[in-house]
Amino acid sequence: METWLLFVDGRDRTLLRAYAAFFTPDDLARFRSALDLPWDAVPGLVRPAEARAAFPGSFRWPWAHYWVTTVAVLVAGFLVAVTVMAIVTAF
Repeated sequence: METWLLFVDGRDRTLLRAYAAFFTPDDLARFRSALDLPWDAVPGLVRPAEARAAFPGSFRWPWAHYWVTTVAVLVAGFLVAVTVMAIVTAF
């Protein structure tokens, strides 16, 4: 599971996204108290697509839909390989 900090404005648009899984809960608590800003924790697991819907700009489309991105990259790689093999065998 990954932990992210999303800094959002008053209209729930993401201003900054920070990867926070490297930090211990104590470090995050100290950071929270040092910021002295409202801090809402989302309970449970939130997928990137759900975070993208709730907080626009939080994750890019390819990251939020990683299965579609993975399939698209595999298909593109296959098509490039087939094209290269067709060119090589033609000569």
